[in-house]
Amino acid sequence: MSYICDGCIGHWRSEKFMENCGICDGHKKMGWTPQQMLEVYEPMLKAREDFKLNTKIIPPCNERLFIGRSDPLSSHISYRTYYLASCYYSGKGLNEQQMIDLKKRNLWPLRCSTEQKNAFCEQEKDNLHHLYMSRRAWDLLDPISQKIVLFFV
Repeated sequence: MSYICDGCIGHWRSEKFMENCGICDGHKKMGWTPQQMLEVYEPMLKAREDFKLNTKIIPPCNERLFIGRSDPLSSHISYRTYYLASCYYSGKGLNEQQMIDLKKRNLWPLRCSTEQKNAFCEQEKDNLHHLYMSRRAWDLLDPISQKIVLFFV
């Protein structure tokens, strides 16, 4: 399982990728820039620090398409996150059309190793518990998770 480390973030701040890093190499291969890496992962790191959580950020896949962060939701967070939780609990609770629509948008299923996918899903499920209690926790979620929640608005 891969996770983002302080070394990665330090390199991105210098507008570089860390060498011999599976996450950096994979994202770069998919066309990401160091600035995009910071745009996606730095708010997550800050939120994890604010909530006093483990600062290891597990991306959904080492090679992933760029999806930018979304603005926070205004209301009904608990209802909307039901769909996100459904995705991360093996798709239970989603109908066939919903699964097709998520797949068309490259949001689900994740195209990565089972170990990476499971670790990412566990991280995001843990983040959902914080989101139920605080709107500030929106930044804990990966952009893929944010898009899934917004998709079902």
